[in-house]
Amino acid sequence: MSAQMEKDGPAGAIYKCSDNGWINENLFSEWLQHFTAHTKPSPEQPILLILDNPMPAICHYKSLSTANKITYICFHYLRTHHTACSRLMSHFLGLLKLLTRECDLFLKSRLAEKITPYDVAALSNKAYEAVASINKGVSGFR
Repeated sequence: MSAQMEKDGPAGAIYKCSDNGWINENLFSEWLQHFTAHTKPSPEQPILLILDNPMPAICHYKSLSTANKITYICFHYLRTHHTACSRLMSHFLGLLKLLTRECDLFLKSRLAEKITPYDVAALSNKAYEAVASINKGVSGFR
């Protein structure tokens, strides 16, 4: 991936992609290491990671996660889709609206330009910063 695609993205984010666009074992491993480094789970503050439609390769990382005090609960997407979808929409619908607004503002301010892959990190970051908060996330699950 080009470093230009990271421009103005969230601080501390990692940027990776697979050949087919789906997560694979290598990407999951890199993400898990990044996640662990930033969340710093401990016996006093363990982490519960809830995964929807996990890939089989996750079982390979159970020992790493146990040592790092991360517990997985894995659900098949058919079991969680309807329940989780409505709850997650409370967060992601707001994010989608703000991302659409950021894209509209970008296009209006640059009449002759298109949004390129190099603009996505910055636009997404602006929208996410505006919508993300603990209170908003929690209220969607009430």
